[in-house]
Amino acid sequence: MAERPEPLSELLPLARRVVVAEVVEAQGGETPPATRRQPIGAAPKLPEQQVRLKVQRTLLGPEQAELAAVKPVAGYVLAPGVKGPFLLDGTEPIPRILGRYGPDTYPLAVVEKALQSRRQ
Repeated sequence: MAERPEPLSELLPLARRVVVAEVVEAQGGETPPATRRQPIGAAPKLPEQQVRLKVQRTLLGPEQAELAAVKPVAGYVLAPGVKGPFLLDGTEPIPRILGRYGPDTYPLAVVEKALQSRRQ
Protein backbone atom coordinates (compact mmCIF):
# COMPACT_ATOMS: atom_id res chain seq x y z
CA MET A 1 0.00 0.00 0.00
CA ALA A 2 1.03 3.58 -0.55
CA GLU A 3 2.33 5.43 2.47
CA ARG A 4 0.00 7.87 4.17
CA PRO A 5 0.89 11.56 3.99
CA GLU A 6 2.82 12.95 6.91
CA PRO A 7 0.66 14.68 9.52
CA LEU A 8 0.50 18.42 8.89
CA SER A 9 1.60 18.95 12.50
CA GLU A 10 4.95 17.34 11.61
CA LEU A 11 5.52 19.25 8.35
CA LEU A 12 4.42 22.73 9.35
CA PRO A 13 7.31 23.31 11.80
CA LEU A 14 9.72 22.48 8.94
CA ALA A 15 8.11 25.00 6.57
CA ARG A 16 9.79 28.37 6.19
CA ARG A 17 7.30 29.40 3.51
CA VAL A 18 3.73 28.46 2.75
CA VAL A 19 2.25 29.77 -0.48
CA VAL A 20 -0.91 29.21 -2.46
CA ALA A 21 0.45 28.88 -5.97
CA GLU A 22 0.11 27.40 -9.43
CA VAL A 23 2.82 25.48 -11.25
CA VAL A 24 3.64 27.42 -14.43
CA GLU A 25 6.65 25.34 -15.49
CA ALA A 26 7.95 21.91 -14.53
CA GLN A 27 11.16 20.27 -15.70
CA GLY A 28 12.19 16.68 -15.09
CA GLY A 29 10.11 14.07 -13.38
CA GLU A 30 9.68 11.85 -16.41
CA THR A 31 8.17 8.54 -15.37
CA PRO A 32 10.75 5.78 -15.81
CA PRO A 33 9.57 2.63 -17.55
CA ALA A 34 8.24 0.03 -15.11
CA THR A 35 10.89 -2.55 -14.37
CA ARG A 36 8.85 -4.62 -11.95
CA ARG A 37 5.30 -4.82 -10.77
CA GLN A 38 4.31 -2.78 -7.74
CA PRO A 39 1.80 -3.93 -5.12
CA ILE A 40 -1.67 -2.46 -5.59
CA GLY A 41 -1.73 1.06 -4.17
CA ALA A 42 2.05 1.45 -4.09
CA ALA A 43 3.28 4.66 -5.61
CA PRO A 44 6.62 4.34 -7.38
CA LYS A 45 9.16 7.02 -6.52
CA LEU A 46 9.30 9.57 -9.31
CA PRO A 47 12.34 11.75 -10.06
CA GLU A 48 13.08 15.21 -8.70
CA GLN A 49 11.66 18.15 -10.63
CA GLN A 50 12.49 21.83 -10.90
CA VAL A 51 9.29 23.90 -10.88
CA ARG A 52 8.37 27.54 -11.20
CA LEU A 53 5.42 28.66 -9.08
CA LYS A 54 3.18 31.67 -9.67
CA VAL A 55 2.25 32.76 -6.15
CA GLN A 56 -1.36 33.78 -5.60
CA ARG A 57 -1.07 34.26 -1.83
CA THR A 58 1.66 34.04 0.78
CA LEU A 59 0.56 32.48 4.07
CA LEU A 60 4.01 32.28 5.70
CA GLY A 61 7.36 33.81 4.81
CA PRO A 62 8.48 36.52 2.42
CA GLU A 63 6.13 37.57 -0.35
CA GLN A 64 7.16 36.93 -3.91
CA ALA A 65 5.17 36.89 -7.17
CA GLU A 66 7.04 33.86 -8.54
CA LEU A 67 9.54 31.45 -7.14
CA ALA A 68 11.48 28.36 -8.09
CA ALA A 69 11.21 25.19 -6.03
CA VAL A 70 12.38 21.59 -6.10
CA LYS A 71 9.91 18.72 -5.96
CA PRO A 72 11.95 15.94 -4.33
CA VAL A 73 11.91 12.29 -5.35
CA ALA A 74 8.37 11.31 -4.40
CA GLY A 75 5.29 9.42 -5.54
CA TYR A 76 3.84 12.26 -7.63
CA VAL A 77 4.68 14.51 -10.57
CA LEU A 78 3.89 18.20 -10.91
CA ALA A 79 2.69 19.68 -14.19
CA PRO A 80 1.70 23.19 -15.29
CA GLY A 81 -1.73 24.05 -13.95
CA VAL A 82 -1.41 22.17 -10.64
CA LYS A 83 -2.59 24.52 -7.86
CA GLY A 84 -2.74 24.43 -4.11
CA PRO A 85 -0.92 25.20 -0.89
CA PHE A 86 2.81 24.49 -1.16
CA LEU A 87 4.82 23.99 2.03
CA LEU A 88 8.45 24.90 1.36
CA ASP A 89 11.52 24.33 3.50
CA GLY A 90 14.32 26.84 4.04
CA THR A 91 16.82 25.40 1.54
CA GLU A 92 18.69 28.20 -0.25
CA PRO A 93 18.70 29.38 -2.95
CA ILE A 94 15.88 27.07 -4.09
CA PRO A 95 13.48 25.69 -1.46
CA ARG A 96 12.23 22.10 -1.52
CA ILE A 97 8.56 21.18 -1.45
CA LEU A 98 7.65 19.35 1.74
CA GLY A 99 5.35 16.33 1.96
CA ARG A 100 5.06 13.00 0.19
CA TYR A 101 2.28 14.01 -2.17
CA GLY A 102 2.61 17.74 -2.80
CA PRO A 103 -0.03 20.46 -2.82
CA ASP A 104 -3.01 18.08 -3.05
CA THR A 105 -2.30 16.64 0.39
CA TYR A 106 -3.88 19.22 2.69
CA PRO A 107 -6.91 21.40 1.88
CA LEU A 108 -6.19 25.14 2.02
CA ALA A 109 -8.64 25.69 4.90
CA VAL A 110 -6.80 23.07 7.00
CA VAL A 111 -3.42 24.68 6.31
CA GLU A 112 -4.75 28.15 7.16
CA LYS A 113 -6.28 26.89 10.42
CA ALA A 114 -3.04 25.12 11.40
CA LEU A 115 -1.02 28.28 10.72
CA GLN A 116 -3.41 30.38 12.82
CA SER A 117 -3.19 27.89 15.69
CA ARG A 118 0.59 28.03 15.47
CA ARG A 119 0.61 31.84 15.72
CA GLN A 120 -1.51 31.93 18.89
